[in-house]
Amino acid sequence: MSGCPIANRQPFLGSNALIGAARALFRTAAIALIALFIGYQTPGASARQQLSREELQADITEAYDFLKRYHPNLTAHKTRKELDELYNRIIDSVRQESSTEQALITLSELVGAVCDAHTTLSIRSSVNTVRSSGWPWYRLPLFVQSRKLYLEASGGETKEEVISINDVMGADIASALAGRNSGDGCLDDSTLFVAERMPLNAYVVGEMIGYSGPYAVKSRPSDSGNARVYAVKAVNHYTTLSHRARFKQAQYNQMKISLFVEDFERQIVGADADRARLDYRFSESRNMAYLRVGSFESRRTAEKGIEIVMRDIIDKKPDALVIDLVDNPGGRIITAQFLMAFLLPRAHRLVSKTYVRNSSNKRTTNFRFFDEEAKNVSRSDVKFFRRLKSKNGVRTANIRKRSFGKPDYKGPIYVLLSPQSHSAALHVAVNLKRLRNAKIVGGVTATDTVTSCIRAYGKFTLKNSRIQLFVPERCYSHQQNRFNDEYTLVPDIEISLLDGPSGELNALIFEAALDDFDASRAN
Repeated sequence: MSGCPIANRQPFLGSNALIGAARALFRTAAIALIALFIGYQTPGASARQQLSREELQADITEAYDFLKRYHPNLTAHKTRKELDELYNRIIDSVRQESSTEQALITLSELVGAVCDAHTTLSIRSSVNTVRSSGWPWYRLPLFVQSRKLYLEASGGETKEEVISINDVMGADIASALAGRNSGDGCLDDSTLFVAERMPLNAYVVGEMIGYSGPYAVKSRPSDSGNARVYAVKAVNHYTTLSHRARFKQAQYNQMKISLFVEDFERQIVGADADRARLDYRFSESRNMAYLRVGSFESRRTAEKGIEIVMRDIIDKKPDALVIDLVDNPGGRIITAQFLMAFLLPRAHRLVSKTYVRNSSNKRTTNFRFFDEEAKNVSRSDVKFFRRLKSKNGVRTANIRKRSFGKPDYKGPIYVLLSPQSHSAALHVAVNLKRLRNAKIVGGVTATDTVTSCIRAYGKFTLKNSRIQLFVPERCYSHQQNRFNDEYTLVPDIEISLLDGPSGELNALIFEAALDDFDASRAN
């Protein structure tokens, strides 16, 4: 063995030894963080798990039992008979051992049928959550529209309908994706992005076409009837990160250019405003306000930023207000209510009924709350709902109209949405459409205007796969104002993913709202 004998080694003394030890510790920590970030396992982590047929079937049964026991509105969109039939079919389809990713895909067919965006599954720590190579998601973006799979060539100018990838039909890939992505209603769940940052989508596509290239792609350009065949190289995780950064930067730059060209200048909203989530601008030439709310997650955004912004907008008396929720994933209802207090009638209600299935503190030991706040909210719910009568295991409360504030701004409102807008962002859009006749611009995925749920307060961990199942504790019913025959939120001005480069989608939606405003003012 090389190196000095143990007897001749110096004792651990002095600054050099301390510095060396610190460097070694830093290297170890850095390697562990990088490994965790890119999805590799560190030494000592559990190996990739293979589930037997019986283990996966047991997890499917456990997940369905959790849903039946705890979901407040399980049969809002599918009958119990339909769900039972789906459950039996999925159980029968399991015929061999499965990886954790395959288990996630199988379970997602059942969970996706609930048609609730807050009822979801997730793989955590014990397995690789991101493959090290695969489809070049951001160089050749994939998306589903009208049950067809499309890819977008570099630059985004050419849209191609995918006929097949590695002899797997594009329509089959689109159908498999749409059937596993929960939405608020699943009534029109056919427009969605397919990205590596959405692990379920990546796993579905990867299991169907393989996790490594080259990929044999057969596609048809949208402006031509002639199919073409070519090879696409797989990329590693580092290249994916680089492509993603460039994609997001291009998206940001294009929107910044549009705001500058259209004479929208950033306003000073005060030191307490959360600028990471709020972007407030004003156009003097149009007398028009623009407010982008990136997320409703932060209560600070509500208490500080939104009030400062809305007071300034009210003082300026704009002829129209654009609320940009294109990339808004949702967040806290209280933050959304704070914004709408400046826009809705003095006495109004965001929902007409709220209901829960479980009104006790007794839960399976497999349940864990997100945080202490979630636990406190749940305790408050228990006290409130215990006073109500239970019917078929569900306790329902009618919500009275309340005075949330004064509608200080009474002018026209445009709400910008995309398939990336979810949860509280859609609550805002539905209520502004219903109570203020706001114009919805952009694209919307699976938005039911009658029933929906809020985020889960906790999660269940399935016994064998260790996959986490998120189930909401409370659901809502809205007043049934008929937007259309299917009770869905359909944009007044629809911008399709086929209309332009996906990296310019935000700017395209914004420009469409401006064009409509200019046309209405001219008339």
